[in-house]
Amino acid sequence: MAFNKLKPRQVDPEHLKAIAEQAKAQRFYQSVPKSEDPDNYPVFSISQENNLIYVPNFVVENEEGMEELRMDKPFLYSVKDGSQFLKLRSPEGIVDEALGLDGSDPIADAFQLVTELAQKEAARHLVANGFQADDQSDEARKLTSHIYGGRIIKQKQRTYTFPIVVFERTSEEKNGRKTYKLVLDENGKPKYQVMWYSISENLYNDTGKWKEELNNRSEEYGEDFLTPAGLFFQIKGDYTRKPNEEWSAFNAARKFSVVMSNAPKEIADLGDEFLDELDKAAEDWTPEKAIEMVIANHFYSVEDLRVELDRLIQPVKDKLALLELGEGTTEPAKAIATTAASKGQQALASLDDDEIDDPEDE
Repeated sequence: MAFNKLKPRQVDPEHLKAIAEQAKAQRFYQSVPKSEDPDNYPVFSISQENNLIYVPNFVVENEEGMEELRMDKPFLYSVKDGSQFLKLRSPEGIVDEALGLDGSDPIADAFQLVTELAQKEAARHLVANGFQADDQSDEARKLTSHIYGGRIIKQKQRTYTFPIVVFERTSEEKNGRKTYKLVLDENGKPKYQVMWYSISENLYNDTGKWKEELNNRSEEYGEDFLTPAGLFFQIKGDYTRKPNEEWSAFNAARKFSVVMSNAPKEIADLGDEFLDELDKAAEDWTPEKAIEMVIANHFYSVEDLRVELDRLIQPVKDKLALLELGEGTTEPAKAIATTAASKGQQALASLDDDEIDDPEDE
């Protein structure tokens, strides 16, 4: 069995609603399918196209009393299982007997073992290259960065998942620029599809992304745009590249930009009635539905997670045992991770690029 074979336990809507409420209170202490129903509940992926989107107008009051989008906010670990890159949701602090959740987080336990091995191998690698085991210089950090970059479990990140409306458009090159045109249905209305959109909290707040764009427009228009709800945006995945550099989804996931946009004339002419239609189409795309449909947002039972994690980290345990016996090599393993490093290793751990979304396929 493997992680992608796991299935969340099925429970009634009341259980899903209760678990979604608990999830709000969580705190930080090869291609993989992204949706259980990609035809009806697809997950948006960054592309080379410039996507026109609308964010449905659904907001809630968060724990701090501030307005925010209605969304699921899981803590997700990035996990490499063989050739597959997965996202696994932290169940820490979530208790539900029907779902097999007891408040513990076996992924965190596995992560600590990966951390221990990474710290030891980084120290051994430094010593083998003439450095002190706890050297914190830039040169030493560069020497060991690949140990942390090649980890099989990366630290959990808060992620936002909410619905967006993506408009169907055609494109063509004119005078060296790509121009877009909305595709209309038989009634003259723009064609669209509601999709799930997921982004790490850090990337949401990053330069050129959602929060900065909202702040810039708030200053420009003298109006507070606290959330993207009810607004149009362009998500631009065709980032600036060097000559002869090919576009890649990996880089686009980091370098995309978000620009607030006025509604195109074809949409503006339809008035508020069309916006109400868009909101209605996304009305049932709730946090509970995200938990049910978005594979990365699933809650798996603690027991099932432990079984898969024991399989995944057995090589890590074996290497730790060898190091204890003094039989390990000075060459670093290529699939290990770290964070929360002890004293001498803290600077090394800071090289981890946890602020960047990890691709689920490469």
